[in-house]
Amino acid sequence: MVKKLIGLALVTILIVGAVGVVGAAGRPGRPGWAGACGAGTGLGLGLGRLAGYLGLTADQQQQLLKLRQDFIARTQDLRFQIQQKMLELRQLWSQTPPNEQKISAKTAEVTSLRVRLANEAKALSDAMKNVLTPEQQKKLDEARAQAQQQGWGPGGRAGRGGWGGRGGMCGFGRFGGFGGLGTVTE
Repeated sequence: MVKKLIGLALVTILIVGAVGVVGAAGRPGRPGWAGACGAGTGLGLGLGRLAGYLGLTADQQQQLLKLRQDFIARTQDLRFQIQQKMLELRQLWSQTPPNEQKISAKTAEVTSLRVRLANEAKALSDAMKNVLTPEQQKKLDEARAQAQQQGWGPGGRAGRGGWGGRGGMCGFGRFGGFGGLGTVTE
């Protein structure tokens, strides 16, 4: 009976992990959750509204899209490694009794990978900011300050240090998924 429960738990964990990897990959024409949210990964969901608000030219929009696509391609393996290590960590937690040393070591591996991803996201954010004119950057900073006053921003309604609202990390005030130009960690 115990073996069946453990087997069922492992199958469930594998399915959840596989769904996470598939979700991170996204679908053609739509960003995956890891591509649209997470550690400031790009313009994702709000480019249309953002482009209008900041007055982005077609050339700027193309540059920003290219930067984001390059980031997603460059970090695909890293995001997959994070998913894989998280699955391994779940398996370690499911053992009876849990091995605290192995769990700590695996957690350190995950943290290291997440720091690498955050550094890549910060580089993306800096590159995206360089596409904007000084006037657009000022307008963005003003919108960010206003959003922060309303409870949207780092650690605000997102809760996990991301720019967001509605209980998730995919928002930046009225601009939807504007994480790519936000602060990665604060």
